[in-house]
Formats: sequence, structure tokens, C-alpha cells
Amino acid sequence: MNSNYKEHFINFFEKEDIRSDLKEIFKPFLKTIYNEMFIYILILCIYNILLFIIILAIFYILMNHITKKQP
Repeated sequence: MNSNYKEHFINFFEKEDIRSDLKEIFKPFLKTIYNEMFIYILILCIYNILLFIIILAIFYILMNHITKKQP
């Protein structure tokens, strides 16, 4: 019984016209969501880059500190 629904669902979405219609229906929604989320994604990317640079700087300072301690 459950597999029958699954097969019907898969057969329904195998048709190219159905998929293209769904893409056209959801395109405005997805574009709106993307436009609203773009600034947050950009801020997140900038944050990750700055965090990576800070970690590299800490690693560099740590390596300098370790090498200067050895006689």
C-alpha cells in the first residue's frame, strides 16, 4: 500500500512538463527567498573569511612564541 503511493509519486514527477510547471510556479517564491537571504549569506561568508584569518594569525603568533622559547 505504501509503496504504491511512492511509485505513483515517482511516476508523477518523472514527467518533464510537470517538473517544468512546478519550477515555474516556485520560481518567484525562491527568488524572493534568495533576495531576502542574500545579505545574511554574504555576512556569513565574510565572517568565515575573517575567522579564518584570525585563526591563522593566532597560529602564526603561537609558532613564533614556541620557536623563541627554545634555547
